[in-house]
Amino acid sequence: MREKELQNQVIDFLSKSGAWFYHPRETKKGSDGIPDIIGCLNGKFFAIELKSPDVKKPENHLRPEQRKVLEKIKSSGGFVLVSNKLEEVVNFINLIRKL
Repeated sequence: MREKELQNQVIDFLSKSGAWFYHPRETKKGSDGIPDIIGCLNGKFFAIELKSPDVKKPENHLRPEQRKVLEKIKSSGGFVLVSNKLEEVVNFINLIRKL
């Protein structure tokens, strides 16, 4: 499976989850570190950065600008997930739902 297929699965799941979310369009220049998906559920802001399902440790594949943006979101009280598995995204959203 490719990263784009995982993104489609995550978007499908989020569409049914009750969360508001946005999937920024990518340009050839990139997105200056903006996560693949940003959203809000029960008043809690979240960001999800998806990586290819075939990488072993997704967090090791962040570009410097992605790492900087995700750290800024965390330090501002947002919830952050870097993942390459739909199951992790589902668990992450369910955790936010319970908070």
